[in-house]
Amino acid sequence: MEYWHGTCPICDQGRLFITLNDDAGELFLLCEECESAWRTPEEIDVRSHHGFEGAKIRRANSAEIESFGWSRYTLNQVE
Repeated sequence: MEYWHGTCPICDQGRLFITLNDDAGELFLLCEECESAWRTPEEIDVRSHHGFEGAKIRRANSAEIESFGWSRYTLNQVE
């Protein structure tokens, strides 16, 4: 199962998927369409992008979302 939080303010099309940066050991939001990224849902803004280039990333699972404390955010599921 995959989880997302809102729509991208940059392209207005893509869903912001909860993504794990395995290299840094942190979650971030990644647009499925334009690949814009943000560190947290509070930082979603057209001016504050997050870089992840070169990092090993993947979609976060429910256990990882819970352990990072992100379950407090409104999340949508894709099966």
